[in-house]
Amino acid sequence: MPPRPEIADIFASALELETGGRHRFVKAECNGDNVLFREVEQLLAEHDEAEAENFLSNSAVEIEAEHLADDEYDDRRIGQRFGHYQILKRLGAGGMGAIYLASRTDDFDKLAAVKIIKRGMDTDAILTRFRNERQILANLEHPNIARLLDGGTTSDGLPFFAMEYVEGVSISEFCRDLGEREILVLFRKVCSAVSFAHQKLIVHRDLKPSNILVNADGEPKLLDFGIAKLLDQTDNSETHALQRILTPAYASPEHISGAIVGTSSDVFSLGRILTELLMGADNDFGSQNSGSNGSGIRFPAASKLDVDLQNILSMATRTEPRLRYSSVERFSDDIRRYLENLPVSARKISYSYRGQKFIQRNKAKTVLAALLVLSFAGGLAATLLKANEARRERMLAEKRFDNLRKLSDSFVTEIHAAIRNLPGSLPARQLLLKRATEQLDALANESENNRQLQAELANAYFNLASLPDMGISDQERVFLKVKGIYEMLLADDPKNSVFIDLLAATGIELAELAKVQGSVGDALKYSESAVSLMENGGDVRTDDGSRLLVRRNAWASLANFYSLAGDADRSLAAGRRTLEISEQMQQPGASAQSNTMLVGRARQQIAAALIQSGDYKSAISELQIALDVQTKARERSPNDTSLDYYLWITNRRLAIATELDGDRKAALGFAETALALIDGLLATSANDKGYSRNSAITNITIGQMLVRQNQPHLALRYFVRARTLSENLLKLDPDYFESKVDVAEANGNLGHAQWLSGQQDEGLRNLRQSAAAIDNFAHIDSENAVLKRDYAETTLWLAAALYPSRKEEATAFHNLSQRLWNELRTDGKLNAADIELAELP
Repeated sequence: MPPRPEIADIFASALELETGGRHRFVKAECNGDNVLFREVEQLLAEHDEAEAENFLSNSAVEIEAEHLADDEYDDRRIGQRFGHYQILKRLGAGGMGAIYLASRTDDFDKLAAVKIIKRGMDTDAILTRFRNERQILANLEHPNIARLLDGGTTSDGLPFFAMEYVEGVSISEFCRDLGEREILVLFRKVCSAVSFAHQKLIVHRDLKPSNILVNADGEPKLLDFGIAKLLDQTDNSETHALQRILTPAYASPEHISGAIVGTSSDVFSLGRILTELLMGADNDFGSQNSGSNGSGIRFPAASKLDVDLQNILSMATRTEPRLRYSSVERFSDDIRRYLENLPVSARKISYSYRGQKFIQRNKAKTVLAALLVLSFAGGLAATLLKANEARRERMLAEKRFDNLRKLSDSFVTEIHAAIRNLPGSLPARQLLLKRATEQLDALANESENNRQLQAELANAYFNLASLPDMGISDQERVFLKVKGIYEMLLADDPKNSVFIDLLAATGIELAELAKVQGSVGDALKYSESAVSLMENGGDVRTDDGSRLLVRRNAWASLANFYSLAGDADRSLAAGRRTLEISEQMQQPGASAQSNTMLVGRARQQIAAALIQSGDYKSAISELQIALDVQTKARERSPNDTSLDYYLWITNRRLAIATELDGDRKAALGFAETALALIDGLLATSANDKGYSRNSAITNITIGQMLVRQNQPHLALRYFVRARTLSENLLKLDPDYFESKVDVAEANGNLGHAQWLSGQQDEGLRNLRQSAAAIDNFAHIDSENAVLKRDYAETTLWLAAALYPSRKEEATAFHNLSQRLWNELRTDGKLNAADIELAELP
């Protein structure tokens, strides 16, 4: 018996026929399968009925939401409170229900778009899933994605979600007066955002123009990422089938038919959206479904689009997922190649096609090249014959490699995502990542002579190392493989700017991992190498934002590690270079706010170096400039939580600089503001390691200030909380070296405060534990001047606590402290603030 035809293929092909001929066509295609025949006929009937109501421009849930939005009850929601949000006004109907503008009712003055889900959804299941997915969705920190902020239930039991409020127009409206190149450049930013979410194992499932807004800066923002994932649960119930979130005009065939939806479905939707942006929504082909033979959108002979662009759009919208681009990155890269007059993968590569593209890029050299070709015409035929044979062999190898790579990608994305939320699945997930790594290792060995495949492998390795379940040591091993591949590729092509940038970016990741594992020396080497690559890798255009960003990040990383190594002068120079590049990025075509924030972050780094060198007033000046910039940015974008993070950095450093400059009261105010900011972020993302560690070090900062203000009894609770936060982090990741140091530092400060408060025995015990731990850490991370400084201070406190009852032991610790201070002075790494301590008798 022949295989049962795909219902989506028959349905899609029937839509291309005149209404009168559909019945005969479907009957013939179903080949006697009456069940299939009735299913397709029902789909066609529903399609015809819905088309009369302009159904294809709206999702099913949007239509139902319009009735909800018109409900008289919705107007009475204004003024109601849900969780931390108070409803201000109704914005209209959205994908799953009514949408409202709301403000936060706590200490954060922010606006949000609150979406109240329509009745009929499985409330308990949705909220359970939201709690499970909250951290993953909250980590979608991309400049072109509107973040999902919170969720809960209304007083009448309906689920709601709070999202970042975006003021802008739909991408369709924004692109109406743009040229082809401008549309494609803008659309690649959309692809970047979707690709970022895919790397976080999240598929949108309902991409459409109304879910992509463009703000006043010309930056696209994708809405509703993750909500479809929360609502589209994995069960086989009839209710579930009715709840699928899709918009037929942009949904993939497999989504329409109820099959499994993956990243390829988003590729299809993006292809449909781009077609509409380029050709307009009124063209007939814009609503055609792909043909049953697997081809994508077919364009009329008189289409104004270039053939390459038609092929790109057609490949993105193929009926069969396996025939589409394997990822959004590849779709976007083909658009880039089209913009740069390079051959695109969507078109069959031939020598004539390559030659045509070469001529388009090098018209001035074509005549000379033609003369040279003619002079070698006799030997060319034989060369082409051999090249053709080699090409066939290479294509077979590449096909096999591509199949194996897709299998590895499936391990990392689909299977890992499917079991991620199962209780007790961590060992299985880690085993899965281990097997994926082994598979990629095998592919690396097989493709060592194919540079293009090696480049793809490096990208796959990079994505693998970015997954949250990957341990620190495993991350380092994988990033080292990425580094090795790019070094090999650059040996063959030393001037390839793409490989230079990627190798530098890999070095920045390795530098951070080295620091976290306790080696500031290795971190410095990686950062210095990244800077050298970017500075010697050729000139960078001021409008090349991605290359400038890598160069800027390399210098920022170097400034940070010079600071940890105690080299204030070099840290200051690197910080100023970071500022210079950040200001270069203030160019048309880049987001004004994101560039402004980069400038503010550079000033923060400069201030840290100035504090080390003792120039506190200059440090305060730099930080006040950064604070002003960040405060204004927060007023413009009240829902951007990344701004709270930068404000935390600025306020904490202002606290340190202001205290050293003599104003202890103002310093404590800045420190308390910093703690409120970081604890506010921690409250929304309780499992975020960075927020937890930053809260711990801020608690230590406040405690130290209170001790210096002769209030050690008030400092105790801050040191205890810092220790608790750090110990909890070590339970999650025992290899986190920085948290081990934080526990020891919190213990030392706690012991000192206890001793000053009259709790001598407990204080002495904590001081001893701290000194023993830091002694071990200082030997592990010998280049870390900050760690040596903490060791010198802790042993000085311990000497004071032991004297005079244990005079001999106190003298030994005092001498050790002075030796450490002297080593810092001799090496030129002594902070200006520690000079008095280093000179104690």
